[in-house]
Amino acid sequence: MEYLQSYHCLLCYLLLALRDPALCAKEITVSPANPVVKVGDAVTLICETTCTQGKPHWMILDESDVTQNTTKNRSYLHIAAVHPNHEGKYTCTAEKCRKQKKETIQLRVYSFPVPVLSTVPENPVSGQPFKVKCTLTNVYHGDYDTVEMLLSHLERLETEHSKNCNDDRFCDHTWSSKDQMGTSKTDYQCETNLTIGPNSFTEKARLAIYFQGDAGDDYNDPRSTAMSPEQMETQTSEPVSTEGKGQGDAGNDYNDPRSTAMSPEQMETQTSAPVSTEGKGQAVEASSSTTTAMVALGSTVGFLSILCFLVRLIKRSKRKSPSSGPENHPDGC
Repeated sequence: MEYLQSYHCLLCYLLLALRDPALCAKEITVSPANPVVKVGDAVTLICETTCTQGKPHWMILDESDVTQNTTKNRSYLHIAAVHPNHEGKYTCTAEKCRKQKKETIQLRVYSFPVPVLSTVPENPVSGQPFKVKCTLTNVYHGDYDTVEMLLSHLERLETEHSKNCNDDRFCDHTWSSKDQMGTSKTDYQCETNLTIGPNSFTEKARLAIYFQGDAGDDYNDPRSTAMSPEQMETQTSEPVSTEGKGQGDAGNDYNDPRSTAMSPEQMETQTSAPVSTEGKGQAVEASSSTTTAMVALGSTVGFLSILCFLVRLIKRSKRKSPSSGPENHPDGC
């Protein structure tokens, strides 16, 4: 009997729907139907009604950072920067509607950053074991959501997973590989995936590893500053080119034992520098005495020469003058 009544009601409803489709249409619709928003992003929820006399309105608890604009048959709920406190159910109502008077949707919030790849130790050594870590920080999702990770190097690697969450449900995930080993430049890739209901989000990271001790890689690696013994020998034994450097390069000529030319400044410095006479006093006095004696000797020689010349001149005058005997004197003297 109950089944017959159910079939009867269903038949009546189908007949009414065929006669007037508007009687079975929803009077309130919201979009998007299943919003999933990343932390920090913006979202706008739209509520629309077909009631000619109704006006839609969003029911929210906290309106401090949420704006709502309503027209005749549509209402917009805008959130500029979504955070976990915005997660939950949102209901839109419309007054004076005959059938449906409200519609509710669930807003989901998540945080899923790009993973970071690193090694332990930070600078692997060629031929020695090391580990690769893939880290996700500040991940936020629901209790029934799943986070997966794929760490690969030529093929998928086995990893160990650790998780640490705070009171706000933000969690840090770390996946660590088993011991790895290499001798030349190699690449690792980490691919993480977050599944929230029918939605899936993927982030990837890649890391190129350079090994210490590999001469070819270390030479081109900007992180390496050490020099090999061969490089040091090359630098110290390389001849120094002096081409293009003349005598005017005072700095180089001063230290170059092959250079004998002096600049005017050096000559002035040498001539104006005081000469030390310590230990040379006796030599200077001897030299002065010798000079005085030579001057005196020269004066004496000159005086004697003049005197001899005068004597010779007097003798010559006497020879030329006549005799002055008594017989020639007029007075008979």
